[in-house]
Amino acid sequence: MARIHRAKIGRAGQWVGLDNFQYLVGDAVALLSLFNTLFYTAVASVIKFALGLWLALLLNRSLPFKSFFRAVVLLPFIVPTALSALAFWWMYDAQFSVISWRS
Repeated sequence: MARIHRAKIGRAGQWVGLDNFQYLVGDAVALLSLFNTLFYTAVASVIKFALGLWLALLLNRSLPFKSFFRAVVLLPFIVPTALSALAFWWMYDAQFSVISWRS
C-alpha cells in the first residue's frame, strides 16, 4: 500500500502535491466507487426527470379530483416549511416558549 499522506501529530505536514490523486487513479476500489457514483447519478437523474415529466403531464390533463392530486403531490414540499414556521412560532411565544423571556 502506498503512503498517501506525510503528516505526523505534532509536526508540520509535508506537501505531497498530486501524489494522492496519482495513487487514487491507480487504485481499483477508488475507480469503482467513482464509476458507481457517476452511474448512479446519471441513472437516477434520467429516471427522476422521466417520472417528473410523466407526473406533470398527467396532472395537467383533465381528471376528476385534479386539485386533490395536485395537493398530494405538493404536500412533501409544503410540510417542512409549515413545520419550521410552527417551530419558530412556538420558540418565540411569550407564554410557552423554550426561550426564557424574563429579565
